[in-house]
Order: sequence, then C-alpha cells, then structure tokens
Amino acid sequence: MFGRIILAIGVCVLSGCGSTGDSWKFSVPLDAQQHASIVSDVGVESVASDENESYLNVVKVPRWGKFDSRDLRNLEQSLHLTLARNLPDHAARPDSRLNIHVFVRRYVVSWSNTGGGVLATVAWAATDAAGNLVFDEQFHAWQTEFPLMTVGLAKTRVHEQIVRRIATTALWLAAHPAVADIPPVEVANTSTSLDEAISGLPVKLVSMGNPVLAMMPSVTLSTIGMFGPSGAKTVQWAPTKLSADFDWPGYLSTIDEH
Repeated sequence: MFGRIILAIGVCVLSGCGSTGDSWKFSVPLDAQQHASIVSDVGVESVASDENESYLNVVKVPRWGKFDSRDLRNLEQSLHLTLARNLPDHAARPDSRLNIHVFVRRYVVSWSNTGGGVLATVAWAATDAAGNLVFDEQFHAWQTEFPLMTVGLAKTRVHEQIVRRIATTALWLAAHPAVADIPPVEVANTSTSLDEAISGLPVKLVSMGNPVLAMMPSVTLSTIGMFGPSGAKTVQWAPTKLSADFDWPGYLSTIDEH
C-alpha cells in the first residue's frame, strides 16, 4: 500500500498535478516604527501591465500560470490591503497625499515538473496631490521554486516582494515628504539589476518521467517512467531586458485623460 501511495504521488508530480498557476491576495506587515511619523496619505491610483510582454515557458507540464488580468487584480488588491494595514489611524495633512502608479512591464514564468522560476520587471512611481512626479523606480523581482511547489505560489511570492518594496518606499516618502535623497530599500529577491535577478534563476529546466510508463506493472518500466528525463529546455531570461527608462510623463498623461 505504501509503495502504491508513493507511486501515485510520483505520477502526480510527473504529470504536473498541483502546478496550478493562480496567484492570490495577501497583506504584508511592514515596520511599525515609522507609522507615527507618516504625514501623507497614500493611495493606489493605477496598476496596469503590458499584456504583450507576458511569457510562459513549460517543459512537459500543462500550460498553466501565465500572468493574466486575475494576477494583476490580485497584485493591485494586495497593494491596497498592505497599505491599509500599515498606514496609521491618525489623520494625514489634507494637502499631502501620495498617489501610487504601478506598471508591470514584463512577466516571465518558466516551469517544469522539477521546479522553475518567475521573473517580473516592474516600474512604479509616486505623484503628489497636484499630480507632480516625486519618485519613480524600475526593478526586477524573482523567485525560484522546487518540486511540489506550485506556479501560483511562486507568482504570489514574487508579488509579495513587489508589494513589500513599493509599500516600504511609499511609506518612507509619506513620512519624509520634503527629503530628496531616498535611502535604498532592500527587499529579498528584488534588484534594479537584471543581471543580479537572472543569477538567482535556473538556467536549465528538466522534467522527469513518463506517467504512462510509471504506472506499468513492470518494475523496470515503472522505474524508467519515474526517473527518466522526459524533456529539457535552456531558459532565456536575458530577453526580458527592457529600457531602464519608463515614460512616466507620457503614461500619466494618458491616465489624466481618462
């Protein structure tokens, strides 16, 4: 019986069971010490993505997990929830407000039945109550996962890193509206360097086994089915490289028109 259970689990892994690609909503706790010094309200004004720059690479597993409108909505709601959780209860100055704008420029999911990785390139900006640009940044967030982890979990972890970096910086800006020099925010698995991001991701993905052979009564065939490689792919993360500059004035003007 125990052997059959192990075999069933193995077949499930080989066939991509549990690799569902849906991310989910969350809120992230941040440093509570800065709450008392926050003087500006912070709100999420816009969250958008380039649908043409979402990619999914798979090796012998179902084509689940491409970044889509549901993931974008979960990311937006998670940013709302995180800011609401970490903003203080006291009233901010009525003339002081930060509006957050986020644009997911590129999103790559590469997956096999032995693991995979996710890489997102995000540009974001903060504007003041008058609509003036006060801060902007482009960074990369990434996550590597291993067997029995789901694509959805990897994407959610990337979203947590994105939300943590944006919200932490936004709250610092809300506490220091007159300071020009913003200290760098360090969040695990995020960087303004694409090379650093790629160094934390798998170079080659391999899927193992054949579910049909793994269920054969022959020990030899089932062993080959369980442990023989069924496919491999070298992952090209470098094509995710984009211009370091995002046209915030042009983008914000399109939002103002609506």
